Amino acid sequence: MRKRAALLFLSALVLMSGCEKIDDSKEKNTAAAEDMVSQSAEISQTENETSAAETEAAAETEIAEETETTETTETTETTEETQEQSLEISEEDYENVLDNIAFVGDSVTSGFSAYQKVDMDKVFATPCVGPSNIRDYSFEYGGDEYAALTILNFEQPDYVVISMGLNDINTYSPENFSEIYMDFVEDAMAVCEDSQFYIFSVTPVAAECENITNDTIDGVNAQLEKTVSEYGSDRLHYVDCNTVLKNENGCLAGDFSGGDGIHLSSGAYDVMLEKLVCSISGE
Repeated sequence: MRKRAALLFLSALVLMSGCEKIDDSKEKNTAAAEDMVSQSAEISQTENETSAAETEAAAETEIAEETETTETTETTETTEETQEQSLEISEEDYENVLDNIAFVGDSVTSGFSAYQKVDMDKVFATPCVGPSNIRDYSFEYGGDEYAALTILNFEQPDYVVISMGLNDINTYSPENFSEIYMDFVEDAMAVCEDSQFYIFSVTPVAAECENITNDTIDGVNAQLEKTVSEYGSDRLHYVDCNTVLKNENGCLAGDFSGGDGIHLSSGAYDVMLEKLVCSISGE
């Protein structure tokens, strides 16, 4: 009986001991779980904070890029607007130029008055004139006829345009042509000490023109432009009217031809005047 009681007591102790171990394990598991939850929360918070920071940084980068793009676009648009404005020629600019100008030259130059682009009393031109013989010709002025230099001395215009050359182009080398041309220009500058001088390039000819080639014209123009540039006067300017009158083949464009392949149409004079006024306005 005692033996059985002892066994029952020992069994109870074992059970109690087992319960304690189980309870202890539960506590440890609970603590471990709580630690894991805490760590998970911390990791989640860290990840959220990192994600938020990255999102904010990305947003700032996107805003910066958009701002930079906007500023670049605005700058480009402003530049383009400025360029467009600089190329615009007002009616007042035209009026001012054409009221204070004199054209001197050959039959091509006479088209400025023939097409009524410029008042007749502002154009002193006649056929067959060239740098070599312009001093031999007289031009109508005030009901009489005078030499070109005499007329310029009377007029004293703000702007003097000299345009000639096709009649001499096959006679002289580009260097001699430019030298003879500049000899007259220097005398004109001497009698009009306050005037600005604009030397027009020799105009192109049509492809079918047999006695003059555009290669010859281009060579003369290149030398004339160089001579004007090297002369080094702020009163003397070269205006390239040749390039704007050419077609894709380097010849006088059909729209700008007067019909004979040498002389010009009304539209050609509009283009040349625009080039001139742009050059003057850009001073």
